[in-house]
Amino acid sequence: MRHMSISLKEIEHLADLARLDLTAEEKKKYQKELSGVLDYVEKIQSLKVGELSKAESAEAAFRQDKILDCPADDVRQIINSFPTKEGNATKVKAVFE
Repeated sequence: MRHMSISLKEIEHLADLARLDLTAEEKKKYQKELSGVLDYVEKIQSLKVGELSKAESAEAAFRQDKILDCPADDVRQIINSFPTKEGNATKVKAVFE
């Protein structure tokens, strides 16, 4: 298995998307941690999945969605907390340009 590594430039890009102002030390810390996560994901992807697990996951993919009620005051509070909004939707910086 090869080591997955994320560059400091990628960390800076992710921090920019998340609107985080990271120090150089934090960037190095997150670079190491995210590289470790990527290694772990790669390891999980290499595992062989049994037929029973495949059947269960396929069934779960087609389950019915359930709509849960949310109190109007909570909805209003959430909408009012948006830094910028357009109607009842939050307005965010484009991720893909």
